[in-house]
Amino acid sequence: MGEFVRTIVIGVPINVVYSALKEYYLSPLEEEWRQGAKSSLMPPHSLARDVPNSELVFNFAQMGGKAEQRYVLRSLQENVTEVTFQMKHKWMLAPETFAVQVRDALRMLEYGYKSGKG
Repeated sequence: MGEFVRTIVIGVPINVVYSALKEYYLSPLEEEWRQGAKSSLMPPHSLARDVPNSELVFNFAQMGGKAEQRYVLRSLQENVTEVTFQMKHKWMLAPETFAVQVRDALRMLEYGYKSGKG
């Protein structure tokens, strides 16, 4: 089983990051998007572990492979959160692309949060 870990620090409170990640993976909107796409391109995620404002773990399968995505959140300051993204995978195609997508989504969340405060 392959594994990789990436960490990013963003200027967003921990509760906002936690809510955004959970909403993204479990939103009914996600299901609507998936209906029109091939399931291999947008695999459904199931929540495997949920520790509020601390840790989220999702499982999913893609093209016959299985993966676990773990997000560990740590508050560094009032509005600064460290997000550690860990992915364990078996037979996944280009698993590192998930880390890039996570990084980009968190950066957009940070931009939106800071823009909305002004």
